[in-house]
Amino acid sequence: MMQNLSNALIITVIGMALVFVALLLLWLIMALVIKIKDPVETAPEAGEEDAPQAALQDTLPLPGTDRKRRAAAAAVAVALQLHTSSPTGLSTHGPDHLAGGWQTSIRATNLSRRSQLFGRKQRG
Repeated sequence: MMQNLSNALIITVIGMALVFVALLLLWLIMALVIKIKDPVETAPEAGEEDAPQAALQDTLPLPGTDRKRRAAAAAVAVALQLHTSSPTGLSTHGPDHLAGGWQTSIRATNLSRRSQLFGRKQRG
């Protein structure tokens, strides 16, 4: 009994170690890919280091204006999408469009399940 338990414990520890080694290996591979794909920026030139701080602050945006602009752009994009999409979110096909076999089958299954859920149960 003790031998079986110790074997199971050893197998478990080996399995967990393999999982963590695999995760570490994947992490290192992803870090390597990022380093290769995104090279480090070059060091600033000598003239750029001597720029006064006052001149840099004139070019920086105010602290909430960028977020407000992005929020406004997102709101406009959502409003345009809602305006151009169908109001109910359903298919915009006309009445002459025929549903495919799978679509008809799925709709029939959904209607059947819904009627069983809300329908009255027969007595007897």
